[in-house]
Amino acid sequence: MAKNFILSYADMKYPFERWWRHASQSVREEIIADLQKVRLPEGDIYGTNCKFAVNYSDRIWELGEACVYALVSKDYDILYIGCGDAYRPHTIMGRNREIEVRYKSGGIEPYIICLNVDKEVALKIETFCIWKAQFYGWKITNKAKLLSEKDIISLRCCCDSSEAFRKYLKMAEEHADVAKAFDDLSYYCLQKQKCGEKFDDERTIKKPMGSVRRIKHMWTIDGEIKPAIDWCRMYEKNYGEMIERVANLGCTPKEALTFPSNADGSKNLKKLKEFWCEQGIVPSVDTTSWVTPHADWPDCYVAIN
Repeated sequence: MAKNFILSYADMKYPFERWWRHASQSVREEIIADLQKVRLPEGDIYGTNCKFAVNYSDRIWELGEACVYALVSKDYDILYIGCGDAYRPHTIMGRNREIEVRYKSGGIEPYIICLNVDKEVALKIETFCIWKAQFYGWKITNKAKLLSEKDIISLRCCCDSSEAFRKYLKMAEEHADVAKAFDDLSYYCLQKQKCGEKFDDERTIKKPMGSVRRIKHMWTIDGEIKPAIDWCRMYEKNYGEMIERVANLGCTPKEALTFPSNADGSKNLKKLKEFWCEQGIVPSVDTTSWVTPHADWPDCYVAIN
């Protein structure tokens, strides 16, 4: 209940605050109890540095499953500000080239700035932290949400006529605890640089034990359990088409991956079924693969509803 509630209350036709004021005590207690169940743990799921992190677990209006993080180099330079779920700081997908190269060479460590926060709020905090990084002079590699040189000067000179400065002040007021967290992280990195310290390669970013990957479909083929998307990559098949074959044509995962496509290249399922009949191909015969029940999923995976 609570998870759907968190995702949908912003779309209600009347303000949630008004509804909350008129809700009975028992309803409030029920909702808060449900919200407690969807809190993210602060330790193993991140597997990273949370000592500066602001935890939004107790903020009913802003509670969610996102986090905002900074990627810090071996020399303690802040290189990148991003947001996403708990798994996001541990993946190189969707980064710029410089970050990907440093990731692979083992020269980056993530620091969480805030966690357990609603995605929309996290996006605003991400922008604010990017601006603060620019304000402090960190050479971040973000390609979006950056201030111009003129806007940075207006921030440093406290130019009241600058729109960027007014937005910055508003965000700093709304997210004062996040501002302090980023200030603490910046001071920490500067002190490390002053002492000439570097972190060891064995502490560089890796997928931590206990972290989770969020997926929709899990398949077992020949006794091996993997996410469906990984099987599709292995067989070089289109993920969406394979899911449709399993869901709508009655194929087992192995059949979906190995059965031929339409001779004319069409993706129409009705035509595909007719083509299989012409070729004498019958789904649901294979017994060596199946859709993996949730109870059998490895602990490092959780389902996306």
